[in-house]
Order: sequence, then C-alpha cells, then structure tokens
Amino acid sequence: MFGFYGHPDGWGSGVAGALMTRTLDRLRAAGHTPVHLWTLREAPRSRRFYEESGYAPTGAERPYDFGDGRPLPQVEYAREC
Repeated sequence: MFGFYGHPDGWGSGVAGALMTRTLDRLRAAGHTPVHLWTLREAPRSRRFYEESGYAPTGAERPYDFGDGRPLPQVEYAREC
C-alpha cells in the first residue's frame, strides 16, 4: 500500500498535484497501468482532486477500518498512467 497526504496548510498550493504527477511518472516507468486508489466516500475535496487528476470512479465500494472498530465507506477510482 502506498499513499501520500498533505497537511491542510498546504491545500491549494500545488503540492498535491506535484506529488500526483511524480507518483504517476514513477508508476508509468515501472509499467503499472492502469492504477487505482481508494478514498473515503464522504471526502468531497479528495474526490474532486482525484477526478481533476484524471481518475474516474469505478463504482466499487468497501468498508475500511482505520483501527478504531468503526469502518468507513471508501470508493475506488482508476485511471491509465
């Protein structure tokens, strides 16, 4: 599992877009295409960012427990590198 997270102080600065571009470059170079990710269903800012980054929802959903015994619904996104 891989991921990156931006602190709210950096939101809107372009850092997340730069990280996404570099991540996709590395995935493409390693031959990983298509790529997919999961994000919280109730995270409109994250979902908008992924859609603006070329990802589309696949329609798949799953519960994910972050360790507190209260799973939250996630949705899957995918794109070609």
